[in-house]
Amino acid sequence: MKSSAVFLFAVIAVAFAAADDCSKCENLWKPVCGSDGETYVNNCFLTCKNEEGLTVASRGPCGGYPEGCDHCDQIFQLCCGSDGITYGNICELECADKIRPVSFVKWGWC
Repeated sequence: MKSSAVFLFAVIAVAFAAADDCSKCENLWKPVCGSDGETYVNNCFLTCKNEEGLTVASRGPCGGYPEGCDHCDQIFQLCCGSDGITYGNICELECADKIRPVSFVKWGWC
């Protein structure tokens, strides 16, 4: 009986750990604003936070994109930022830097 209780506890613990595990999310900058007022790297990171009632309030960062950043999706040339996030292009990285500090590391995926 004791071993089945331990096994059940282990299964429950693994299930909760998997629900909060964001390692399955790609670090690709496609920001969304959560209903909690926080900007998430992309919808996957918002979803894996696994908070009841947390939804996407809007596409893009909370408060909108900084001025001049609404045209960044016209070019696709991946680059890696110092935050470990892959951006669609240098324009997206520079605009993200206006929201929080990030610098260019290399071209391509992080």
